[in-house]
Amino acid sequence: MELYVVRHGQTDFNAQGLACGGQSNVPLNDKGRQQARELGVLLSDVHLDAVLVSPLQRAQQTAAIALEGRNVPVMTEVALREHCFGIYEGAVLDHPQFSKLRWDFCYRLPEGESLADVVCRVYPFLADLPKRFGGKSVLLVCHGALARVIDSFYTSPTNEQFRGFSLANCQLLHYSVPE
Repeated sequence: MELYVVRHGQTDFNAQGLACGGQSNVPLNDKGRQQARELGVLLSDVHLDAVLVSPLQRAQQTAAIALEGRNVPVMTEVALREHCFGIYEGAVLDHPQFSKLRWDFCYRLPEGESLADVVCRVYPFLADLPKRFGGKSVLLVCHGALARVIDSFYTSPTNEQFRGFSLANCQLLHYSVPE
């Protein structure tokens, strides 16, 4: 199975350095829409059998723009929702308390999720993909923290590599997934 993973286009939250998690249902900004169009050009030569998209508006918009004119089945996938940052949604990313707590694997952010919660949601979804789409080519349209967890499933990074992983808006990753 060929798996492609992309982070949504830019939002105003991203541009302002604010935490844009699973409760922040914000739209793409002009730059994000342009990034999604450029992604569409990049994907134009990639055969896709299915596209699975986070339910959040920014991911839905990215998929719609990038896939405009293509006849590819697009399905909303709740497992691809961004890490919920709870009370830190909309906070500056370098907020001292948020900066510390978001990396504590087992600490559940107030009114949000822990990294362990996200892993427990995403890893079973990924493990099931080859059963659902064996021999196919699939695109996941998701979010930055989700892409980090997805990458960790396929690459087994160290803690430092996990923390250092970053995916730019509309950056595309590719994994050849054994079946």
